[in-house]
Amino acid sequence: MRATARVFLVKNFFTYQYDYRVEWYRLINRLYRIDDLSSPYEKAIKALAEIVDSPGGAIWAKQDQEKYFKPISNWNFPLPENTHTSPESPLVKLLTEHNWIIDSRNDNNPSDSRNHYPEWLISLNQWWLIIPLSHESKLISFVILTESRAPHNLSWEDLDLLKTAAQQIAAYLAQYEISQSLSQARQFQTFNQLSTFLMHDLKNLIAQQSLLVQNANRHKHNPVFVDDMIATIDDSVQRMSHILNQLQDGKESRRKAKFKIGKLIENAISTSHDRLPCPTLKIDAHTSNMEIVIDNHAFAMVLLHLIRNAQDACTNDDTIEIHITVQAPYIMIDVSDTGCGMTQDFIRNRLFTPFDSTKSSRGMGIGAYQARTFARLHGGDVEVESDPGVGTKFRLWFLTTPISDDSLEAETNS
Repeated sequence: MRATARVFLVKNFFTYQYDYRVEWYRLINRLYRIDDLSSPYEKAIKALAEIVDSPGGAIWAKQDQEKYFKPISNWNFPLPENTHTSPESPLVKLLTEHNWIIDSRNDNNPSDSRNHYPEWLISLNQWWLIIPLSHESKLISFVILTESRAPHNLSWEDLDLLKTAAQQIAAYLAQYEISQSLSQARQFQTFNQLSTFLMHDLKNLIAQQSLLVQNANRHKHNPVFVDDMIATIDDSVQRMSHILNQLQDGKESRRKAKFKIGKLIENAISTSHDRLPCPTLKIDAHTSNMEIVIDNHAFAMVLLHLIRNAQDACTNDDTIEIHITVQAPYIMIDVSDTGCGMTQDFIRNRLFTPFDSTKSSRGMGIGAYQARTFARLHGGDVEVESDPGVGTKFRLWFLTTPISDDSLEAETNS
């Protein structure tokens, strides 16, 4: 009763030891200083140590799916071996239940607190304070500080400031962990997206090779077929080499060169002749001879995706037309078919959604998405006109003057 009354009087009738505005600014500055290259965990140790003039400390945390609290950072504080601490250990339970700052020199700790100390903690002769860091009522880590340079007993005001700082630091570390998880998730997302694109391209290559094998026995003595087969295999090898380069680089390759528009499109159309209806090309001589700088493999795969989608939507008696026009500085490629068509609701909500396919196990649902991604990376877009039972027109348009690689990198990252 007497101690409680003394604290009440000091809190309400005496001058505060700290200027909390200054302390708050000092804490935030310590945690978010740009010129301090320490890890967030080391910054947390230093921020708490600065309050009580401690020369060192260490922090324990349970990260990801780990089963134990482990030391992940220390500052002027040598650690013994085997300091892993289970969430079910008496020390962690004590910190979780009471959220109490444990002072090795103070008898006002929770009852029998010394019985909760693990052996490795007892062996640390210079430790002074154990400060729990809790976020949303969950213990995420704890900090152990060494004896201050000028040993003194902590007042209620010291403890209140430490607890307030500990709450802010816990939120700071939780935010850091979330940002790290998001960063890893984005990296996996980028890798998965690239893998899916490559799988989609490989699926088309496999279909092309399968058709050659099916027709080999029937036409193997036909010189025209043999020549066509060699050219097809050569094209497949180049495209597979391109895919391997993408996998090795870990990103979509942008190996560009100068090509004639007509030749690029004719090559893509010839690749699609294994299925009906075969597309017909409408292009004038001037446009056909126009040269653009582009990644020909990526462009060929995008155009092939659009042709395949049109063939999937058509019967053998339908027609597919490819019409090329140039309106400087853009080139426009229209892929029109007289197939089953699509509803406006499907175009708005599903057509460009990755992995949403109407072809069941035959499709991966990324052809239209990949075409639009390619167009936007080259300063253009994909537009769609369609009516159920009438047909569909995809318009792929992009800049004939290539965007710089720096601009492409910025757009890809965004």
